[in-house]
Amino acid sequence: MLKNQIKFAAITMAALFGCMGLAHGQAGSDFPNRPVTIVVPAPAGGVADGLARAIATHLSKALKQPVIVDNKAGAGGVIGTGQVAKAAPDGHTLLLSGEALAVSSMLYKLPYDPIKDFQPIAPVATSALVLITAPTMAARTVPELVAQAKAKPGGLSYASTGTGTPSQFAAEMFKSATGTFLTHIPYRGGAAAINDVIGGQVEVMLIVAGTALQHVKSGRVKALAVTSPERLAALPDVPTLSSYYPNFEAVTWIGLFSPTGTPQAVVNRLNAEVGKAVQTPEVRAYLETQAMSPRTGSPSQFGAMVQSDGRKYGEIIKRLNIKVE
Repeated sequence: MLKNQIKFAAITMAALFGCMGLAHGQAGSDFPNRPVTIVVPAPAGGVADGLARAIATHLSKALKQPVIVDNKAGAGGVIGTGQVAKAAPDGHTLLLSGEALAVSSMLYKLPYDPIKDFQPIAPVATSALVLITAPTMAARTVPELVAQAKAKPGGLSYASTGTGTPSQFAAEMFKSATGTFLTHIPYRGGAAAINDVIGGQVEVMLIVAGTALQHVKSGRVKALAVTSPERLAALPDVPTLSSYYPNFEAVTWIGLFSPTGTPQAVVNRLNAEVGKAVQTPEVRAYLETQAMSPRTGSPSQFGAMVQSDGRKYGEIIKRLNIKVE
């Protein structure tokens, strides 16, 4: 009797652990079993929206499911990002976001944790910033600009696309690297800021290459340097800031995230397919129009990049006591 009870218990436990192992092994094995949504926490028509739609076209074919782009603008991206944070961690709801995600908790009070609540899946693209000046500025090179700034500390001002944006972070990195002091003039977005640089109301700005390109080529602003490690194909005659100040690098990025807890098999599959997507002629052509570069990497490599930028820009936020109302 006792032997039979022991035997029955052993069989039951073996079956239980077998089922658990099978369930674990099959986690995410049926992905995707319904349409996938890529949430873009910004209005339709922007760079992120266009990139999401280009990626979605490839993913839809590869995953054999519709991939929908859902623009959830509002509250500086908090609404759309928060929606993904609360979604089921199964790979069917994704977030396309940029480097702002890495530092948003240092600038805003959020209903989610931008680091703990999201699983990095894959980088998609990066963009350099361009150091531009007003056409009336006497400085034609970075050394000349630095000399002019040092000759009159605080006499030159720089525009940014807003407090706590990559535009401000890059300019503050430039100030630290060059030992200069430039007065910060924050704007709400790039259009008004670059217009005031063109008009000479503000002397200097660091802005993403896609926005700067048309103004540089038309001669409305002067491009002195780019913040990427290498020169840009779109601006081959413009040197890198790292050629003057070694290791200077400040690039913006866009990547794909899922809610934390997404099965690793799903993360790996999405990472592989996004890596293929950014190499397609259609996506590369779109990136070229925005002066952006395709970026690939493993989930862990992407996660390391997110954390690195969080530390780098977080130090600037703390040092300057940056607060966004």
